[in-house]
Amino acid sequence: MWRNDPAELALTRAEAAAALGAEALVHAIAVCAFFHMMTRLADGTGTPLDHGSVAATEAIRHAIGVNNYVSRRHLAPRQG
Repeated sequence: MWRNDPAELALTRAEAAAALGAEALVHAIAVCAFFHMMTRLADGTGTPLDHGSVAATEAIRHAIGVNNYVSRRHLAPRQG
């Protein structure tokens, strides 16, 4: 988890590159970025969590404050 420490991030990145190799690290970062993008798209369009995920993620969503994020579902319905 990012703790706003650039030196720690650089060390973690170097350790991951040494363990995985540069190409695998780039692929892992791309997968993370893709999932981040998909989450933003879902939140931005107001796509609800499926019923199984609502209960299973309740504690973590509360702990990280994600329930306070604004998404399309918080806005008034579009007219016309």
